[in-house]
This record gives sequence, C-alpha cells and structure tokens, in this order.
Amino acid sequence: MRKVTRRALLKSSVAGLAALQVPSTAARNDPTAAMRKGRVHQSVCQWCYPHIPLEELSEYAAKIGLRGVDLLQPDAYEIPRRYGLVCTMGYAGGGEIGKALNRVENHAA
Repeated sequence: MRKVTRRALLKSSVAGLAALQVPSTAARNDPTAAMRKGRVHQSVCQWCYPHIPLEELSEYAAKIGLRGVDLLQPDAYEIPRRYGLVCTMGYAGGGEIGKALNRVENHAA
C-alpha cells in the first residue's frame, strides 16, 4: 500500500471539490435547467428572427422564460397569448414614422 502524503491528499481533495462545482454537461445544454426567480422580465423582438415562424418563436420564448414578443401587428397579438406571453410593444396604427405622432404637426390628430 502506498503512503499518502498531506500534499497528495490536499491536491486530490481540491481537485475533487473543483469537480463538484462544475455543472454537468446536460445542465449546461438544457436552457430550462436554470432556476429562475422571475425578477427579470425580458422579451424577444420578432423581426430579429424573420425565418422563424411566430408560432415557433413564441413557443420557444415561453419555454426559456421570456415574458413577451415585441413589435407585432395587431392581427398577431393572439399568437404569443397561446403560450402565456404578451405582445409587449406592438404596432397599433397611427401611421408610419414620417406621418405618425413622432412629428409635432400630427399631435392634434
């Protein structure tokens, strides 16, 4: 039997403790594995993902804990609701940028 020195014992103990601190590969790859406390309310902007259907984007956004989807047309507001999300900011009419309420001359409209 080999004699264990204090130095060898200390090295192996530190290595073992370090290994316990590293999360498993499965936990790192699973976006739902992280515990959420609900303090951060984030959303996703649909136009950033033009090749992903809104239905699919909403489903995944809900799965990873987002709260809503931004910049939707009124006819698309219902899609995120199916997944417990809201349209956090949408196009509600009022014109385009050059003809909307961002122009002082349109404030009386």
